[in-house]
Amino acid sequence: PVVMYDPRGALDFTGVVLESDPSGGLAFTFLEANIGQDEGPSRVSFQIEALDGVVRLTLTHDGFPRGSLVRHGAAEAWPVILSALKSLLETGVASRQLMPNGRSRTEGMLSRKSP
Repeated sequence: PVVMYDPRGALDFTGVVLESDPSGGLAFTFLEANIGQDEGPSRVSFQIEALDGVVRLTLTHDGFPRGSLVRHGAAEAWPVILSALKSLLETGVASRQLMPNGRSRTEGMLSRKSP
């Protein structure tokens, strides 16, 4: 299972792993804890590929019903989350990113643990 909590500790979304490829692919269902219950699960996939000495991460979030409210929220959240991930990978510190509504989307989400 995939389970994510928001920074306050409330359930954010759940899912089921659909694909896990050690060479660089991961896909799972995405069921938002509140409004997603009415819409059903969508699908999130990540693909990681080496490209001329760098790594490219491709995120696809699809499978939304027409008029989806979850799609709107995902379109706002994923750029913020990916930006914080980029900061973490480049500097070792995840930037505190704010959503358009002023909520922190990354606080407590991304952290680098010492080996």
